[in-house]
Amino acid sequence: MCTALEVTTDAGWSWVPGTGPAVPPGSLDHLRFANQDDGYAYGPQELEATLDGGAQWFRSTYPGEADGAVLLDLEASGDWLVALVSAREGGSLQVSRSPVGRPVWTPIPGATLSGASQGAPDLSVVGGWGFLLSGPSVVGGELSGAWTPHATGCPANLQASERLAADTAESPGWFLLGCSGPEEGASAPKVTMFSTDGGATYQPTGYTSLATPPSTGQLDAMATSDSGAAYMVTTAADTSVYLLDGAEWEALVGSLGPGQQVKDFGFTNVAQGLLVLDSPTSGARAQGELYLTRDAGATWEEVDFSITAPPGQCLVANLSMAAGVQGAALGNTIAQIILQTRGAPCSMEGYPVVTLSGADGYAATTAQPSPSSYIFQARPEIPVVISEGTPASFYLSDTDAPQGDASSCPEFTSLTVSVPGGTMSSSIDLSMCTLPPLVSIVVEGVHGLSAG
Repeated sequence: MCTALEVTTDAGWSWVPGTGPAVPPGSLDHLRFANQDDGYAYGPQELEATLDGGAQWFRSTYPGEADGAVLLDLEASGDWLVALVSAREGGSLQVSRSPVGRPVWTPIPGATLSGASQGAPDLSVVGGWGFLLSGPSVVGGELSGAWTPHATGCPANLQASERLAADTAESPGWFLLGCSGPEEGASAPKVTMFSTDGGATYQPTGYTSLATPPSTGQLDAMATSDSGAAYMVTTAADTSVYLLDGAEWEALVGSLGPGQQVKDFGFTNVAQGLLVLDSPTSGARAQGELYLTRDAGATWEEVDFSITAPPGQCLVANLSMAAGVQGAALGNTIAQIILQTRGAPCSMEGYPVVTLSGADGYAATTAQPSPSSYIFQARPEIPVVISEGTPASFYLSDTDAPQGDASSCPEFTSLTVSVPGGTMSSSIDLSMCTLPPLVSIVVEGVHGLSAG
Protein backbone atom coordinates (compact mmCIF):
# COMPACT_ATOMS: atom_id res chain seq x y z
CA MET A 1 0.00 0.00 0.00
CA CYS A 2 1.33 3.45 -0.98
CA THR A 3 0.91 6.91 0.47
CA ALA A 4 -2.10 8.63 -1.13
CA LEU A 5 -1.78 11.99 -2.87
CA GLU A 6 -4.62 14.35 -3.84
CA VAL A 7 -4.01 17.13 -6.37
CA THR A 8 -5.81 20.43 -7.04
CA THR A 9 -5.19 22.86 -9.88
CA ASP A 10 -7.99 25.31 -9.08
CA ALA A 11 -7.13 26.61 -5.59
CA GLY A 12 -8.73 23.69 -3.80
CA TRP A 13 -12.20 23.80 -5.36
CA SER A 14 -11.76 20.28 -6.75
CA TRP A 15 -9.36 17.37 -6.21
CA VAL A 16 -8.21 14.35 -8.21
CA PRO A 17 -6.05 11.42 -7.10
CA GLY A 18 -2.34 11.77 -7.89
CA THR A 19 0.61 9.40 -7.78
CA GLY A 20 1.92 9.20 -4.24
CA PRO A 21 5.34 8.00 -3.08
CA ALA A 22 5.65 4.22 -2.87
CA VAL A 23 6.00 4.11 0.91
CA PRO A 24 3.63 2.75 3.59
CA PRO A 25 0.95 5.11 4.96
CA GLY A 26 2.18 6.90 8.06
CA SER A 27 5.80 7.22 6.87
CA LEU A 28 5.26 10.75 5.54
CA ASP A 29 3.34 13.57 7.16
CA HIS A 30 4.34 16.78 5.34
CA LEU A 31 4.43 17.96 1.73
CA ARG A 32 6.37 20.88 0.23
CA PHE A 33 6.63 22.11 -3.37
CA ALA A 34 9.34 24.61 -4.32
CA ASN A 35 7.67 25.14 -7.71
CA GLN A 36 5.22 23.27 -9.93
CA ASP A 37 7.79 20.53 -10.64
CA ASP A 38 10.06 20.11 -7.59
CA GLY A 39 8.29 18.68 -4.57
CA TYR A 40 9.20 16.87 -1.36
CA ALA A 41 7.24 14.60 0.98
CA TYR A 42 8.82 13.82 4.32
CA GLY A 43 8.43 12.28 7.72
CA PRO A 44 10.76 11.92 10.72
CA GLN A 45 12.93 9.31 9.00
CA GLU A 46 12.03 9.54 5.31
CA LEU A 47 12.41 12.01 2.42
CA GLU A 48 10.80 11.45 -0.99
CA ALA A 49 11.26 13.82 -3.94
CA THR A 50 9.70 14.49 -7.35
CA LEU A 51 11.08 16.51 -10.25
CA ASP A 52 7.99 16.32 -12.47
CA GLY A 53 5.13 17.62 -10.37
CA GLY A 54 4.40 14.35 -8.61
CA ALA A 55 4.18 12.02 -11.60
CA GLN A 56 7.18 10.08 -10.30
CA TRP A 57 8.77 9.95 -6.84
CA PHE A 58 12.17 8.70 -5.71
CA ARG A 59 13.82 8.16 -2.35
CA SER A 60 16.15 11.01 -1.41
CA THR A 61 18.38 11.59 1.60
CA TYR A 62 18.27 14.24 4.29
CA PRO A 63 21.16 15.64 6.37
CA GLY A 64 22.46 13.27 9.04
CA GLU A 65 20.23 10.40 7.94
CA ALA A 66 23.14 7.95 7.92
CA ASP A 67 23.90 8.87 11.55
CA GLY A 68 20.33 8.39 12.75
CA ALA A 69 19.23 12.05 12.71
CA VAL A 70 15.51 12.86 12.74
CA LEU A 71 14.07 15.16 10.06
CA LEU A 72 11.97 17.74 11.91
CA ASP A 73 11.15 20.24 9.18
CA LEU A 74 11.74 21.00 5.52
CA GLU A 75 11.08 24.34 3.83
CA ALA A 76 11.55 25.76 0.32
CA SER A 77 12.19 29.38 -0.63
CA GLY A 78 13.22 30.48 -4.10
CA ASP A 79 16.11 28.30 -5.28
CA TRP A 80 16.84 26.93 -1.80
CA LEU A 81 15.69 23.89 0.14
CA VAL A 82 16.25 24.06 3.92
CA ALA A 83 16.14 21.12 6.36
CA LEU A 84 16.08 21.03 10.16
CA VAL A 85 17.33 17.83 11.79
CA SER A 86 17.88 16.71 15.35
CA ALA A 87 20.73 14.43 16.38
CA ARG A 88 19.49 11.18 17.87
CA GLU A 89 21.83 11.61 20.83
CA GLY A 90 22.15 14.94 22.57
CA GLY A 91 19.23 16.60 20.82
CA SER A 92 21.33 19.24 19.05
CA LEU A 93 19.62 20.99 16.13
CA GLN A 94 21.24 21.66 12.75
CA VAL A 95 19.91 23.53 9.71
CA SER A 96 21.29 22.57 6.29
CA ARG A 97 20.65 23.90 2.80
CA SER A 98 20.56 22.51 -0.71
CA PRO A 99 19.72 23.84 -4.16
CA VAL A 100 16.18 22.89 -5.20
CA GLY A 101 16.11 19.71 -7.30
CA ARG A 102 18.02 16.63 -6.23
CA PRO A 103 19.17 17.60 -2.71
CA VAL A 104 22.89 18.01 -2.04
CA TRP A 105 23.08 19.08 1.59
CA THR A 106 25.51 21.51 3.23
CA PRO A 107 25.27 22.64 6.88
CA ILE A 108 24.58 26.37 7.19
CA PRO A 109 27.45 27.93 9.19
CA GLY A 110 26.24 29.02 12.61
CA ALA A 111 22.83 27.37 12.23
CA THR A 112 23.22 25.02 15.20
CA LEU A 113 21.33 25.16 18.50
CA SER A 114 20.83 22.93 21.51
CA GLY A 115 17.48 21.22 21.79
CA ALA A 116 15.00 23.13 23.96
CA SER A 117 14.26 21.81 27.44
CA GLN A 118 10.60 22.67 26.85
CA GLY A 119 8.53 23.32 23.77
CA ALA A 120 9.44 22.36 20.22
CA PRO A 121 11.88 24.06 17.81
CA ASP A 122 10.42 26.18 15.02
CA LEU A 123 11.95 26.83 11.56
CA SER A 124 10.63 29.57 9.28
CA VAL A 125 11.96 30.48 5.83
CA VAL A 126 10.84 33.16 3.36
CA GLY A 127 12.39 35.38 0.71
CA GLY A 128 15.96 34.13 0.97
CA TRP A 129 16.07 34.39 4.79
CA GLY A 130 15.55 31.78 7.49
CA PHE A 131 15.26 31.57 11.28
CA LEU A 132 15.38 28.75 13.83
CA LEU A 133 13.87 29.18 17.28
CA SER A 134 14.62 26.88 20.22
CA GLY A 135 14.31 27.69 23.92
CA PRO A 136 16.07 30.95 24.81
CA SER A 137 17.83 31.31 21.45
CA VAL A 138 17.08 32.19 17.85
CA VAL A 139 19.55 31.88 15.00
CA GLY A 140 19.04 33.17 11.48
CA GLY A 141 20.29 34.94 8.40
CA GLU A 142 20.37 34.72 4.62
CA LEU A 143 20.02 31.24 3.21
CA SER A 144 23.17 31.69 1.14
CA GLY A 145 25.35 32.84 4.06
CA ALA A 146 26.18 32.19 7.70
CA TRP A 147 23.58 32.54 10.47
CA THR A 148 23.92 34.60 13.65
CA PRO A 149 22.58 33.65 17.10
CA HIS A 150 20.56 35.98 19.36
CA ALA A 151 18.34 35.73 22.42
CA THR A 152 14.67 35.16 21.64
CA GLY A 153 13.23 37.96 23.73
CA CYS A 154 10.82 35.50 25.35
CA PRO A 155 10.78 35.77 29.16
CA ALA A 156 11.96 32.60 30.94
CA ASN A 157 8.44 31.82 32.15
CA LEU A 158 7.02 32.07 28.61
CA GLN A 159 9.09 29.48 26.78
CA ALA A 160 6.74 26.49 27.06
CA SER A 161 5.58 27.13 23.50
CA GLU A 162 7.45 29.55 21.26
CA ARG A 163 6.64 30.18 17.62
CA LEU A 164 8.04 32.50 14.98
CA ALA A 165 7.17 33.42 11.40
CA ALA A 166 9.56 35.06 8.96
CA ASP A 167 8.03 38.12 7.33
CA THR A 168 7.62 38.76 3.61
CA ALA A 169 10.38 38.79 0.99
CA GLU A 170 10.13 42.61 0.97
CA SER A 171 11.21 42.69 4.63
CA PRO A 172 14.50 40.74 4.94
CA GLY A 173 15.51 40.11 8.54
CA TRP A 174 11.98 40.56 9.89
CA PHE A 175 10.13 37.94 11.89
CA LEU A 176 7.13 37.69 14.20
CA LEU A 177 7.68 36.04 17.59
CA GLY A 178 5.15 34.58 20.02
CA CYS A 179 5.91 33.36 23.55
CA SER A 180 3.57 31.26 25.69
CA GLY A 181 3.79 29.94 29.21
CA PRO A 182 2.53 26.60 30.56
CA GLU A 183 -1.16 25.98 30.05
CA GLU A 184 -3.28 26.40 33.16
CA GLY A 185 -6.72 24.96 32.56
CA ALA A 186 -7.84 26.35 29.21
CA SER A 187 -5.55 29.40 29.33
CA ALA A 188 -1.87 30.18 28.84
CA PRO A 189 -0.12 33.55 29.30
CA LYS A 190 1.34 34.92 26.05
CA VAL A 191 3.21 37.87 24.57
CA THR A 192 3.96 38.71 20.94
CA MET A 193 6.68 40.88 19.40
CA PHE A 194 8.64 41.28 16.19
CA SER A 195 12.22 41.84 15.14
CA THR A 196 13.42 43.85 12.14
CA ASP A 197 17.11 42.95 12.45
CA GLY A 198 17.23 39.17 12.61
CA GLY A 199 16.67 38.95 16.37
CA ALA A 200 19.19 41.50 17.64
CA THR A 201 16.34 43.68 18.99
CA TYR A 202 12.58 43.28 19.48
CA GLN A 203 9.60 45.60 19.36
CA PRO A 204 6.04 45.14 20.63
CA THR A 205 3.38 44.13 18.11
CA GLY A 206 1.12 46.99 19.22
CA TYR A 207 1.56 50.60 18.19
CA THR A 208 2.70 51.78 21.61
CA SER A 209 2.61 48.71 23.81
CA LEU A 210 2.44 44.94 23.63
CA ALA A 211 -0.72 43.82 21.86
CA THR A 212 -2.24 41.36 24.29
CA PRO A 213 -2.70 37.96 22.67
CA PRO A 214 -5.75 35.88 23.60
CA SER A 215 -5.33 34.01 26.86
CA THR A 216 -7.43 31.03 25.78
CA GLY A 217 -5.50 28.01 24.56
CA GLN A 218 -1.85 27.25 23.97
CA LEU A 219 0.09 29.05 21.22
CA ASP A 220 0.45 26.46 18.46
CA ALA A 221 1.48 28.22 15.23
CA MET A 222 2.22 31.61 13.65
CA ALA A 223 2.39 32.68 10.01
CA THR A 224 2.61 35.73 7.76
CA SER A 225 1.19 36.23 4.26
CA ASP A 226 2.69 38.01 1.25
CA SER A 227 0.94 41.20 2.38
CA GLY A 228 2.79 41.15 5.72
CA ALA A 229 -0.38 40.25 7.64
CA ALA A 230 0.35 38.27 10.82
CA TYR A 231 -1.64 35.29 12.09
CA MET A 232 -1.71 33.14 15.23
CA VAL A 233 -3.33 29.77 15.97
CA THR A 234 -4.18 28.59 19.48
CA THR A 235 -5.54 25.25 20.65
CA ALA A 236 -7.65 24.43 23.68
CA ALA A 237 -11.04 22.69 23.50
CA ASP A 238 -11.04 23.82 19.88
CA THR A 239 -8.67 25.53 17.44
CA SER A 240 -8.84 29.30 16.86
CA VAL A 241 -7.20 31.59 14.28
CA TYR A 242 -6.32 35.23 15.03
CA LEU A 243 -5.16 38.17 12.88
CA LEU A 244 -2.95 40.97 14.17
CA ASP A 245 -5.07 44.01 13.31
CA GLY A 246 -3.13 47.13 14.26
CA ALA A 247 -2.61 46.88 17.99
CA GLU A 248 -4.99 43.98 18.65
CA TRP A 249 -5.23 40.26 17.94
CA GLU A 250 -8.62 39.84 16.28
CA ALA A 251 -10.38 36.48 16.38
CA LEU A 252 -11.10 35.31 12.84
CA VAL A 253 -12.52 31.88 13.49
CA GLY A 254 -12.81 29.34 16.27
CA SER A 255 -14.12 25.84 16.85
CA LEU A 256 -12.06 24.17 14.13
CA GLY A 257 -11.77 20.56 15.21
CA PRO A 258 -11.84 19.18 18.76
CA GLY A 259 -8.62 20.83 19.90
CA GLN A 260 -6.15 18.92 17.72
CA GLN A 261 -2.65 20.30 17.49
CA VAL A 262 -1.53 22.10 14.34
CA LYS A 263 0.52 20.00 11.89
CA ASP A 264 0.99 22.79 9.36
CA PHE A 265 -0.04 26.41 8.95
CA GLY A 266 0.90 28.96 6.32
CA PHE A 267 -0.12 31.17 3.42
CA THR A 268 0.70 30.49 -0.23
CA ASN A 269 -0.07 34.09 -1.25
CA VAL A 270 -1.78 37.19 0.07
CA ALA A 271 -5.21 35.51 0.13
CA GLN A 272 -4.88 31.73 0.32
CA GLY A 273 -3.88 29.92 3.50
CA LEU A 274 -3.79 26.32 4.71
CA LEU A 275 -4.29 24.92 8.20
CA VAL A 276 -3.64 21.22 8.84
CA LEU A 277 -4.82 19.78 12.15
CA ASP A 278 -3.45 16.54 13.55
CA SER A 279 -5.64 13.48 13.69
CA PRO A 280 -7.51 13.00 16.99
CA THR A 281 -6.64 9.30 16.67
CA SER A 282 -3.36 7.48 16.06
CA GLY A 283 -2.18 4.76 13.72
CA ALA A 284 -1.20 4.41 10.08
CA ARG A 285 -4.75 5.14 8.88
CA ALA A 286 -5.28 8.17 11.10
CA GLN A 287 -6.37 11.23 9.14
CA GLY A 288 -6.03 14.87 10.06
CA GLU A 289 -8.12 17.75 8.79
CA LEU A 290 -7.20 20.32 6.12
CA TYR A 291 -8.80 23.77 6.25
CA LEU A 292 -8.49 26.37 3.49
CA THR A 293 -9.02 30.14 3.29
CA ARG A 294 -9.15 32.16 0.08
CA ASP A 295 -10.00 35.53 1.65
CA ALA A 296 -6.94 36.24 3.81
CA GLY A 297 -8.25 34.26 6.78
CA ALA A 298 -11.67 35.85 7.13
CA THR A 299 -13.36 32.48 6.55
CA TRP A 300 -12.07 28.89 6.66
CA GLU A 301 -13.63 25.71 5.33
CA GLU A 302 -12.67 22.07 5.66
CA VAL A 303 -11.51 20.61 2.34
CA ASP A 304 -13.72 17.93 0.84
CA PHE A 305 -11.48 15.67 -1.25
CA SER A 306 -14.50 13.89 -2.77
CA ILE A 307 -15.28 16.93 -4.97
CA THR A 308 -13.64 16.14 -8.31
CA ALA A 309 -14.95 19.06 -10.40
CA PRO A 310 -15.77 22.69 -9.55
CA PRO A 311 -19.28 24.08 -10.16
CA GLY A 312 -20.14 25.23 -13.68
CA GLN A 313 -19.56 28.74 -14.95
CA CYS A 314 -21.77 31.51 -13.58
CA LEU A 315 -24.41 32.73 -16.04
CA VAL A 316 -26.28 36.01 -15.92
CA ALA A 317 -29.57 34.21 -15.25
CA ASN A 318 -28.18 32.87 -11.95
CA LEU A 319 -26.60 36.07 -10.61
CA SER A 320 -27.63 39.25 -8.87
CA MET A 321 -25.50 42.34 -8.22
CA ALA A 322 -25.50 45.04 -5.57
CA ALA A 323 -23.29 47.91 -4.45
CA GLY A 324 -21.24 47.24 -1.34
CA VAL A 325 -19.05 49.55 0.70
CA GLN A 326 -17.77 52.81 -0.78
CA GLY A 327 -15.16 55.13 0.64
CA ALA A 328 -12.22 57.43 0.12
CA ALA A 329 -8.71 57.53 1.59
CA LEU A 330 -5.60 59.60 0.84
CA GLY A 331 -6.86 60.93 -2.47
CA ASN A 332 -8.39 57.67 -3.70
CA THR A 333 -11.93 56.38 -3.96
CA ILE A 334 -13.11 52.77 -3.89
CA ALA A 335 -16.39 51.03 -4.55
CA GLN A 336 -17.20 47.39 -3.81
CA ILE A 337 -19.59 45.42 -6.03
CA ILE A 338 -21.11 42.23 -4.59
CA LEU A 339 -22.18 39.27 -6.72
CA GLN A 340 -24.62 36.65 -5.42
CA THR A 341 -26.18 33.54 -6.92
CA ARG A 342 -29.91 32.98 -7.24
CA GLY A 343 -29.56 29.24 -7.74
CA ALA A 344 -26.99 26.48 -7.57
CA PRO A 345 -23.31 27.28 -6.83
CA CYS A 346 -21.34 28.51 -9.85
CA SER A 347 -17.78 29.67 -10.55
CA MET A 348 -16.10 32.79 -11.95
CA GLU A 349 -12.49 33.70 -12.57
CA GLY A 350 -10.47 36.78 -13.49
CA TYR A 351 -11.57 40.34 -14.25
CA PRO A 352 -15.17 41.40 -14.83
CA VAL A 353 -16.02 43.61 -17.81
CA VAL A 354 -17.45 46.73 -16.14
CA THR A 355 -19.00 49.79 -17.82
CA LEU A 356 -20.01 52.92 -15.93
CA SER A 357 -22.62 55.25 -17.40
CA GLY A 358 -22.66 58.88 -16.37
CA ALA A 359 -25.12 61.63 -15.69
CA ASP A 360 -25.06 65.19 -17.05
CA GLY A 361 -23.80 64.11 -20.44
CA TYR A 362 -20.79 62.13 -19.28
CA ALA A 363 -20.10 59.32 -21.70
CA ALA A 364 -19.88 55.70 -20.62
CA THR A 365 -16.42 54.43 -19.64
CA THR A 366 -15.13 50.87 -19.33
CA ALA A 367 -13.03 50.07 -16.26
CA GLN A 368 -9.44 48.99 -16.86
CA PRO A 369 -8.35 45.64 -15.35
CA SER A 370 -5.51 46.06 -12.86
CA PRO A 371 -3.78 43.53 -10.56
CA SER A 372 -3.60 46.17 -7.82
CA SER A 373 -4.07 49.83 -7.02
CA TYR A 374 -3.34 52.14 -4.12
CA ILE A 375 -6.53 50.86 -2.52
CA PHE A 376 -6.69 47.15 -3.34
CA GLN A 377 -3.96 44.53 -3.15
CA ALA A 378 -2.96 42.09 -5.84
CA ARG A 379 -4.63 38.69 -5.61
CA PRO A 380 -3.97 35.56 -7.67
CA GLU A 381 -6.35 34.80 -10.53
CA ILE A 382 -8.04 31.66 -9.24
CA PRO A 383 -11.56 30.29 -9.63
CA VAL A 384 -14.12 31.74 -7.23
CA VAL A 385 -17.19 29.74 -6.32
CA ILE A 386 -20.35 31.71 -5.55
CA SER A 387 -22.94 29.92 -3.46
CA GLU A 388 -26.01 30.88 -1.45
CA GLY A 389 -23.95 31.53 1.66
CA THR A 390 -20.76 32.74 -0.02
CA PRO A 391 -20.97 35.77 -2.33
CA ALA A 392 -18.10 37.17 -4.38
CA SER A 393 -16.97 40.74 -4.91
CA PHE A 394 -14.73 43.04 -6.92
CA TYR A 395 -13.56 46.63 -6.55
CA LEU A 396 -13.45 49.82 -8.60
CA SER A 397 -10.70 52.27 -7.70
CA ASP A 398 -9.86 55.82 -8.81
CA THR A 399 -8.58 59.18 -7.56
CA ASP A 400 -10.87 61.74 -5.93
CA ALA A 401 -9.27 64.95 -7.27
CA PRO A 402 -10.57 66.73 -10.41
CA GLN A 403 -8.18 66.54 -13.34
CA GLY A 404 -6.76 69.52 -15.26
CA ASP A 405 -8.98 72.62 -15.16
CA ALA A 406 -12.07 70.69 -14.11
CA SER A 407 -13.77 71.85 -10.93
CA SER A 408 -15.60 68.56 -10.32
CA CYS A 409 -15.40 64.89 -11.18
CA PRO A 410 -17.74 62.87 -13.41
CA GLU A 411 -20.74 61.40 -11.60
CA PHE A 412 -21.82 57.90 -12.59
CA THR A 413 -25.31 56.62 -11.93
CA SER A 414 -25.37 53.12 -13.42
CA LEU A 415 -23.04 50.16 -13.70
CA THR A 416 -23.14 47.27 -16.16
CA VAL A 417 -21.21 44.00 -15.77
CA SER A 418 -20.88 41.55 -18.63
CA VAL A 419 -20.93 37.85 -17.74
CA PRO A 420 -21.54 34.75 -19.86
CA GLY A 421 -25.07 34.85 -21.25
CA GLY A 422 -25.63 38.60 -21.01
CA THR A 423 -25.18 41.65 -18.81
CA MET A 424 -26.31 42.83 -15.37
CA SER A 425 -27.04 46.45 -14.51
CA SER A 426 -27.40 48.28 -11.22
CA SER A 427 -27.88 51.85 -10.07
CA ILE A 428 -24.89 53.43 -8.40
CA ASP A 429 -23.95 56.86 -7.05
CA LEU A 430 -20.24 57.16 -7.69
CA SER A 431 -17.76 59.91 -8.48
CA MET A 432 -14.63 58.95 -10.44
CA CYS A 433 -12.00 61.50 -11.44
CA THR A 434 -9.21 59.82 -13.43
CA LEU A 435 -10.83 57.80 -16.17
CA PRO A 436 -11.01 54.97 -16.83
CA PRO A 437 -11.19 53.65 -13.25
CA LEU A 438 -9.38 50.45 -12.29
CA VAL A 439 -11.17 47.18 -11.61
CA SER A 440 -9.87 44.25 -9.53
CA ILE A 441 -10.30 40.55 -10.13
CA VAL A 442 -13.32 38.79 -8.63
CA VAL A 443 -12.52 37.38 -5.18
CA GLU A 444 -14.37 35.13 -2.76
CA GLY A 445 -16.47 36.78 -0.07
CA VAL A 446 -17.02 40.43 0.77
CA HIS A 447 -14.14 40.92 3.19
CA GLY A 448 -12.13 43.00 0.82
CA LEU A 449 -8.88 43.53 -0.98
CA SER A 450 -7.97 46.63 0.96
CA ALA A 451 -4.30 47.43 1.33
CA GLY A 452 -4.88 49.21 4.58
